[in-house]
Amino acid sequence: MKILLLAFLLLATQALAGPVSHFGALKACTVNGKGFICGEKTGQTTPIFFKGPSLYWSDGAGTPFYNVETIDWFVDNMQIGVVRAAMAIKYYGTNHDEAVNKPGGVAGYLQNNQAAQKGYIKKVIDAAISNDIYVIVDWHSHLAHEEKSEAKAFFSEMASEYKNTPNIIWEVFNEPIVDVGQVTSYADEVIKAIRSAGSNNLAIIGSPSWSKQPKEQAANWGSSRDKNVAFTFHFYAASHSFPNGDGIGTSTQGAISAGNAVFGSEWGTVSYDGKGSVNEPASNSWTNFMDENKISNCMWNASDLNEGSSMFNTGTGVNNFSTSRLSASGKYFQTYMGKNKWTTQIPSDHPKANDATFDVNDGETATFTASQLGLSGDITGVKPRDESIPTQVSNTANSITYKADGSKKGKFVFVYKVTKGSVTIQSKLTVNITKRLPVVPDKEAKAVSRKAATTLNITTDLSVEDPEVKGITLVSASIEPPNVGAVSTSGTNIVFTPAASMHTADGITPATLKYTVKNANGSRTGSIVLNIQNSAPTIRSITNTFSPSEPNTSPIKIDMERFSGKDADGDAIKFSNIYLDKQYPGRLEKVKDDEYLYYPEAGKIGKIAILAVITDGSLSSPTGRINITLTGSGTDIGSLTPPTSIPGVIEPPEPPEPPEPPEPPDAIYQFSAAKNMGIAPIGFGKVELYFAHSGIAKLDVYSLSGKKLGSLLNGHQNVGSKQVSLKELNLQKGVYILRLSQGSQVKTLRVVN
Repeated sequence: MKILLLAFLLLATQALAGPVSHFGALKACTVNGKGFICGEKTGQTTPIFFKGPSLYWSDGAGTPFYNVETIDWFVDNMQIGVVRAAMAIKYYGTNHDEAVNKPGGVAGYLQNNQAAQKGYIKKVIDAAISNDIYVIVDWHSHLAHEEKSEAKAFFSEMASEYKNTPNIIWEVFNEPIVDVGQVTSYADEVIKAIRSAGSNNLAIIGSPSWSKQPKEQAANWGSSRDKNVAFTFHFYAASHSFPNGDGIGTSTQGAISAGNAVFGSEWGTVSYDGKGSVNEPASNSWTNFMDENKISNCMWNASDLNEGSSMFNTGTGVNNFSTSRLSASGKYFQTYMGKNKWTTQIPSDHPKANDATFDVNDGETATFTASQLGLSGDITGVKPRDESIPTQVSNTANSITYKADGSKKGKFVFVYKVTKGSVTIQSKLTVNITKRLPVVPDKEAKAVSRKAATTLNITTDLSVEDPEVKGITLVSASIEPPNVGAVSTSGTNIVFTPAASMHTADGITPATLKYTVKNANGSRTGSIVLNIQNSAPTIRSITNTFSPSEPNTSPIKIDMERFSGKDADGDAIKFSNIYLDKQYPGRLEKVKDDEYLYYPEAGKIGKIAILAVITDGSLSSPTGRINITLTGSGTDIGSLTPPTSIPGVIEPPEPPEPPEPPEPPDAIYQFSAAKNMGIAPIGFGKVELYFAHSGIAKLDVYSLSGKKLGSLLNGHQNVGSKQVSLKELNLQKGVYILRLSQGSQVKTLRVVN
């Protein structure tokens, strides 16, 4: 395989991996009598702090931003260290207790929308984990003390699911409007629930009057309760002057001086209602204060809502992120993030690795070197962020090699780890696939006629696409084995014509149709399994549409045309069953095998239904129905329920399973120890695995859409080979993708079950 030197290296940031790798889970700490936040990895004597955005409420304009694209963009462009996910609980009306839907939004957590709201939060958590930053899970409520049981259930569930995740910070009460005692009582119970669920991560607690009194809240909390907590303060620069606007700065400084950690989990450059323009002098005073005192904080808000606090101009949307779309608040945030970066707090002896972005042409293989990745340490693993999509990626101690495959999508993100001494960090590698080739998706096996030609269009039947929308050309097509028939091409169509030997073949004969297509950038080959078989006849399906109308004065012809009877193989077809329910007037009389006459009863009008099954002598169709309206003079038979089945007739069974092919000669699938690991098909749904080294190995099974369906192997494997079968997972017949991994080695294979 040719290894190409990388033509383009775009270092979007010099992030040196993320903060969580370097500092670990956050801990409240006291240094020289003052309260701070420290890192588990760097000890209780080294204060650290992080800055980032707060997402808008997850029930309104903020909802579209609860995804990995948003977090990626902020990490890549502003080097954030933390993000806040403000989960909407319910919309609080003007009296703060009125639960109504926010206009134009989605329902909050307590408005029968728990699953969706948890889904938004998990997307942000998972995006933060993959970016190695901290994430605040915020119960965004003013009345959490009245929602205690629901909050405990939510935080217990999340803490259990993410119990060993150092990235998470639990914000248990956003902006209380009750006194310190009520806040303490509520927070104490919720935090105990979090601890009982297995998470000892930092919890942050709101303070009275919309989080303006951290000193008073900390004093009420005391020293007898949970120690790993911080107390929040919120301010809006245009409404709260520094330091004494509403006493926020004074209270915050007092909490710090008393040895309590604080967290500015929500602040803005504008008025407290989110409106108005940026007050830059007041904002500077506040942000200088937070930086000087190493106070972690999140600015409100990352959305494109039409108000002053939003970081993006109205209408920006996730797909249009750019610094040119930043609002005045967004530009202020960008400038602020450029000051006192968290990366300056990294210990000098830690490993380093850049979050890097590269361009690689589709189909080419690129090796990213230690210098390009900014390595200080050894690469100890690499994997795609979305593991459901197989990729060809591997690593050595000082490089990562990836073969670009634009058939799945145009951008891949990989997470890689770097170790130096006892410290391992995580970083992110983004590959933009350029000059994309045609997209040739995997397709389920297709049944085709054993007699008649089948035409497959590369776009409508095989779903081939041109990602650059410049046009696709069908280059060639072939069939394996070749004795099953012939293949020809015409424009964008592939025509398969079965051989004469197939016309009388029993059962199903599988064959593989291979085809090559090209666009302006090059060609790609795809394939689909064709199951050559006798096709059952088809018939008009059962519907309640009554047409056409027929006079009740003469016989009505009932033939194959009226029932839309067809056979894809061109076999002669006939009625095997035809049925007129006794509730209907008249009678049926056979004319020949493929034709009957219906004789209406004189003086009767109305709607009747006739059922039928047709056969080609070997296979039968499902039951079909025609509906006829009898017109003329007479008595209406009234509204009758049409039958859906013929007494004594059983619907045809599922088609037989394709036969397993003969075992291939051993020499074809011999593995070389030099390849380290191998996987090869040895029959329908069966594969042989080879391991040149002992170690932990995993064999996962995915659908063609990328959904993980289970694992056939997961554990220690000795040197040698073994066979496994998809039958262990009880999967339906079809095409599946197997992904075998051992260490940094990954092999994928498409198999027919």
